[in-house]
Amino acid sequence: VAGLDARLSGSTQAGELRLEVGDRASPRAGRDETKPGPSRSGTSAPLRLDFGTLFETAMSFDTARGTVSWKRKAAPDGRVAMHLAARDMEAGNADALAQFSGTWDRERAGPGVANFSGTLLRADATAVHRYLPTTIDAATRHYLRDAIGAGDARNGRFTVKGDLAHFPFANDQHGVFEIAAPVTGGVFTFDSHWPRAEAIATELVFRGSGMSGHVTSAAIGGIPIANTDVKIADMAATPAVLDIKGGANGALDDFLRFVATTPVNGWLDGFLGAAHGTGNARLAMSLTMPLDDAT
Repeated sequence: VAGLDARLSGSTQAGELRLEVGDRASPRAGRDETKPGPSRSGTSAPLRLDFGTLFETAMSFDTARGTVSWKRKAAPDGRVAMHLAARDMEAGNADALAQFSGTWDRERAGPGVANFSGTLLRADATAVHRYLPTTIDAATRHYLRDAIGAGDARNGRFTVKGDLAHFPFANDQHGVFEIAAPVTGGVFTFDSHWPRAEAIATELVFRGSGMSGHVTSAAIGGIPIANTDVKIADMAATPAVLDIKGGANGALDDFLRFVATTPVNGWLDGFLGAAHGTGNARLAMSLTMPLDDAT
């Protein structure tokens, strides 16, 4: 821990810590408005938390406010039980701003048991990879880093509940980990050889070790897309597998121009390069791609 600015009262048995790092952040602040570094008052440095090997890098927060109380009790067998309660918490940086409350308990060796829930006021979708634990395969984290080009999440919700030794609680075993938020303005390049998806509106959900999104609207190569499901069932798998299923309705000529810009035209020796058509058609999409092969 570095950059801690707080008021502390109590003893080794019980007490309270009031965090006051940075100014109270605006829910509308984003990457251009909330830069890493000192708060606007210039009175405090960012709070830096290093979770060891759990995450790829340490995390810094320009805003960290709220109250944490603790109780510590020694058992006759020498074990020490710890209870932390966090209330009215707010933490934020250029990537995200969240408000939450909850508890953490530990009665034996291990990372303890968490029960936290809160609201994700804002988040930059391009930063998702930085907040995924290292239990998620590196190829998957790096794929999401490169694939997500934009996205603005607002008014989401999150829950972390269970024994953290089993985090992120795959298949809801031993606990629940969920982040769900509506995302607008998304850009996603699922493969460098294919046109990217733009203007994505979706409900993005991380639950356990999986990720899913139901796309209500988007455009790929100028083709409007709707009712499309994107899923990585198990991001901790080696390799993780991306599944996309959906489709679009529109003019046949538009679909032919779109397909001509994809690898499909190469597979057909350029057959679609000069193809044209009239009338309406439906384009069905189904893609299954192991992420260790993604380029």
